[in-house]
Amino acid sequence: MPIPNHKVVFCAVPTFDEAAYLAAVINSAPMQQFLASYGIATAISPTTLSRLAIPKYTPDESQERVATIAREIIESPDPTAAHAEVAAELDRIVTRLLDTATT
Repeated sequence: MPIPNHKVVFCAVPTFDEAAYLAAVINSAPMQQFLASYGIATAISPTTLSRLAIPKYTPDESQERVATIAREIIESPDPTAAHAEVAAELDRIVTRLLDTATT
């Protein structure tokens, strides 16, 4: 039987929109590239995640768009296809948000 390569980290947030925003940012290509360079494949720790420069959710236009994109993917009958359609836009927005958070 294969051993799953899976880790679960719980993070409580007050709204679904904030949860969608957080999931979309963490799963965006720019953040995944950073995480791949920082940790090993089987052990992204809560400490590593806590050090990510994710801008606090204060629903401005960009953050609301990230949450909307995430909800559209989640609610789609084909999330993989839905993600493929919006991945470039999501990655552009997240890159802008991360650039703003680190400057």
